[in-house]
Amino acid sequence: MTIPKRVAVTEVSHWHSVNDASYLRILRDLGCDIVGVSDRSAQIAGERAEQFGGTPFTDFRQMIEATKPEFVIALGRHCDMPEIFRFLVDAGVPFVMEKPWGTDPETVAGLARLAAATGAWVGVPFMSRYSFWAVTVKRMIEAGEFGKISHIFFRGIRPTMRRYVEWDSP
Repeated sequence: MTIPKRVAVTEVSHWHSVNDASYLRILRDLGCDIVGVSDRSAQIAGERAEQFGGTPFTDFRQMIEATKPEFVIALGRHCDMPEIFRFLVDAGVPFVMEKPWGTDPETVAGLARLAAATGAWVGVPFMSRYSFWAVTVKRMIEAGEFGKISHIFFRGIRPTMRRYVEWDSP
């Protein structure tokens, strides 16, 4: 699989746009052409576009229609994710959408069924499944270095909730 050249990112006030996963930095470092960034806040969209490239939009639909990206990093508020998801599937644009895709299990399951029924290219990043810790544990299990495993407990230690405000992610 080749790296898409023309990419767009929705709802860039989401903390993963420049913090934690830092999608905009990754796309820039991969040499992708960030053709558009959207956010309900014109100020944040403008700041992200100035820092990482692309045209700022306040409506993700207009951004997709105007820029015609090859791939989208779909971020957003949990309550808005189903609408973004459905739009991208209908538009036929491959995308990765941060979790949780919705606010209840029925909605998320319905979105997964929609993607399967339409053959859409949709992914969700699960960072702990591909971390150094996960890879090391998998290797140790395959090598028989553990006994029988009945369960695994994993805890991520995060900064306080204040980080969302500090990261322009209200």
